[in-house]
Amino acid sequence: MPSWEGEAPAELFGSRKAQQELRPPAPRMIELRDHSDGTELPVKAQPGAGQNAIRGEQSGFLKVSVTQVAEKGKANKSLIDVLAKGLDLKRSQIELIAGETQSQKRFLIRGVSREELSARIAAVITEH
Repeated sequence: MPSWEGEAPAELFGSRKAQQELRPPAPRMIELRDHSDGTELPVKAQPGAGQNAIRGEQSGFLKVSVTQVAEKGKANKSLIDVLAKGLDLKRSQIELIAGETQSQKRFLIRGVSREELSARIAAVITEH
């Protein structure tokens, strides 16, 4: 079987447009930031969802759904629970540092490097 770099020959798979349609979209990276106490994790929250789950990446954020409604901090507490369980962290390692009343939030994950957190996220996302 022939090997080639880059795009497959047009005679095998048709036009360049057809080749691009066959390729899955390139995964975007979650924009983790170093922090003096650990790593900052951007989260896109989806309160009032059907189930608690880490859904994947969306526009550079980790998308997390929670069944709790966004009322009096209940959804934020549920987000911490879902992150702790899904990323094998203690609740005490997770602190909401920005976005208390918005869907786009930033959490500080204490005591975990950017590389380690990235690996944990990748493991969770590939399970789904």
